[in-house]
Amino acid sequence: MTSEICPFGRDHSPFEGAEPTGRPVATVGGGQARSRDGDVAGVPADRYTHRA
Repeated sequence: MTSEICPFGRDHSPFEGAEPTGRPVATVGGGQARSRDGDVAGVPADRYTHRA
């Protein structure tokens, strides 16, 4: 990980020099699980969840 690949334009990263391991296993949106291990989880929200 380097700050150069960070999409947010930061000049530093707390993960600088770290090698990522593993992979995402769940997605959470609006406080609800949306996917787990590649499968849809729960009921679709049918609406856009705005970023905070």
